[in-house]
Amino acid sequence: MGAGLSRPIPVQWGIRQGCPISGQLYSLAIESLLCRLRSKLSGLSLPASCGLERPPTLSAYADDVSIFVSSQRDVQCLQDTLSLYERASAARVNWREQVVPSLPGGLQWETEGLKVLGVFLGTETFKAKNWERAKEKVCARLSKWKLLLPQMSYRGRVLVANTLVASTLWHRLMALTPPRNLMEDIQQEIVDFSWSCRHWVRAAAPYLPLAEGGQGLISIQSKIASFRLRTVSRLLYDCGPS
Repeated sequence: MGAGLSRPIPVQWGIRQGCPISGQLYSLAIESLLCRLRSKLSGLSLPASCGLERPPTLSAYADDVSIFVSSQRDVQCLQDTLSLYERASAARVNWREQVVPSLPGGLQWETEGLKVLGVFLGTETFKAKNWERAKEKVCARLSKWKLLLPQMSYRGRVLVANTLVASTLWHRLMALTPPRNLMEDIQQEIVDFSWSCRHWVRAAAPYLPLAEGGQGLISIQSKIASFRLRTVSRLLYDCGPS
């Protein structure tokens, strides 16, 4: 504790934080709830051309679950199923952490949008939440390395900027188009960090691969373009069943 070591604390049950088996155990624990919801909910009514055997009722990815309801009956079924699961598993739904639209637990319907996998989707005002304090967060990450900059090589700075800073933006940039001025400001912060505000070479040089005399610094706009091309490629060439 603090600057010293405490006595050993034996772990007698549960799993350790970061244990690789935790994901599989969570999947086993949550699957019974998902199966019941799939069988009870009506789901979304989509055109027959979608080729789905039955209307989609939920989307589950890791620990993020989105449930689709289309009637008051579905809402009541959701409440009853969650109540049953809570009694069976001793788990509890923390409704205050849920994102709209959700009705149980006293929450209200929203018309602006919803949050899926950490991304705000909906109206332009609602989507703007994705970029709140984005530049400040990037600057805060970079500032943690300022004391080490004199001991770091230029290549080391680029690795930090690419893997620990710029990469935090990729999840949102894969689904959204950001404000261009914001991305330009963030790019400039990354460049200044990599070169200590001393731009001794032409602007395009740091972005070149190492084999071509550059440092491999990430270009945010180029990364956005690659995400869009990947999406187009998937739509054009991955149309068949997997």
